[in-house]
Amino acid sequence: MRRVAVTGLGVVSACGNNVNEFWQSMREGRSGIRPIQAVGCGGLKFTNGAEVIGFDALQYLDAKAVSQLDRTVHLAAAASAEALLDSGVTLVPHRSAVVTGCAIGGKPTEDESYRQLYAEGKTRFNPLTIPKIMANAAASWISMTFGITGPVYNISTACASAGHAI
Repeated sequence: MRRVAVTGLGVVSACGNNVNEFWQSMREGRSGIRPIQAVGCGGLKFTNGAEVIGFDALQYLDAKAVSQLDRTVHLAAAASAEALLDSGVTLVPHRSAVVTGCAIGGKPTEDESYRQLYAEGKTRFNPLTIPKIMANAAASWISMTFGITGPVYNISTACASAGHAI
């Protein structure tokens, strides 16, 4: 049996945009569930969710990358950078792997594409649409950014995805 060690932590969540904020929320028993702000929920019965608030992708990515990547990857970029820094490990690219847990990648991009298709009648879409909505987009971005050449894949098992990835 081969052992795996979690060497660094990185968090972007509804309970905090880094490990310290997240841990403070956990210690205080604060829930990340609150009224959704990013999209209108007027026609919905339930308007609460675990939304990431106050996250600025430009703190982690340049403007071009922000425009070319879905928010899913923006969040993964921040968490992976924090985890790598926290680990203190020097990466050995061919002996390193990226395993992410993401059930549905690129939902904002997918939603916008369907809105354009059905509400605006558009028939042509941004050529980056498919790469932006792939569930493994974050794993791919992390591997390319940090030069990781070992195994790179995403676990997609609904709500258990992150747990299975760990």
